[in-house]
Order: sequence, then structure tokens, then C-alpha cells
Amino acid sequence: WNCSSCDAGFFSAPESSSCSSCLAGTFSGAEASSCTTCSAGKISPTDEATGCQNCLAGNFSQAGDSICTHCAPGKVSAGDAASSCSDCVAGRYQERKGQTACDRCSAGMYSAAVGATSSAVCSNCAKGKYAPSQGMDACVDCEAGKYQEDGGQSSCSLCGFGKYSTATRAKL
Repeated sequence: WNCSSCDAGFFSAPESSSCSSCLAGTFSGAEASSCTTCSAGKISPTDEATGCQNCLAGNFSQAGDSICTHCAPGKVSAGDAASSCSDCVAGRYQERKGQTACDRCSAGMYSAAVGATSSAVCSNCAKGKYAPSQGMDACVDCEAGKYQEDGGQSSCSLCGFGKYSTATRAKL
């Protein structure tokens, strides 16, 4: 009576006459009685795996997957081993798949859209409003004493000497 051990990447049930391969998406150590499913964010791309590897940033996987999937446009994963991708927040967009960060709407523009796939969602701020930085989800009203007569601007202008404005959103 001589029992042999199964190598890592293989398994056998009790009283088996041979070892079986762990399939892609699973793995095992030596002398295993079953294969273990790779957790979400990790894969084993081939049969007979001895461990799982992380999906790289910009990709994700579900438990038991054998390949990592690119994040779709409008979604990103910033770190390795992601189990899902996150929507680009308002003020940002991503046109390409497999990305780690979203692009920002330019200063003077805004977007309220979540998961946007194109810079076309970025709109100019209206007259009397401004967006002081990139990635804004709304425009800001010009403060009293300032005005903005053009749309799509990143700041408001001060009223000149001898002039004033008590209104917010002043357009001149």
C-alpha cells in the first residue's frame, strides 16, 4: 500500500486513484482534497495553478474568473485586485476602457453626469457664474461686487472704480 501526494495545482478526493487538475480560476497547494476559487480581484489564468494573481489597476474580476476584465469607459479602478470598477464622479469623465483615473472637465466648465464617457458632458458655465478649478460638478455664482459677462469662465471680474453690484450672478 503506497499512497502518493498530489502536487500543488492538483487535488484528489479521499479514496481516489489519481490526481485531477485545478481548473483556471482556481488553485491548490500540495496534498489538496479540493481546489480553492480565486477571490474577486484575483485570477488564475491557467489550469493547475498554485496561487492567484492580482488584476492590475484599470481592471477587475469576479470570484473564480480566469481573466481580468478592463473597466468600461466612464468607470475606473485605481488600485490592483479590484472586484469592480467605480463610476467617474460628476465633473469627471473617462473615454477609454481599462483606465485608473477619470479626466476632469476644464476650469470654466462643469458636469453633473456620473459615469460619463465623453468630454462632451462638460458644459460652459453660464454668464454670471464661474468654475474656478477643473472637475467641478456645478458652477459658482459671482459674488456681490463681481460680475461675469461671458460664459465658460474660471473667475469673475471686479466691478470697476465708481461702480458696484449687490446682486449675485451679476452678468453686467
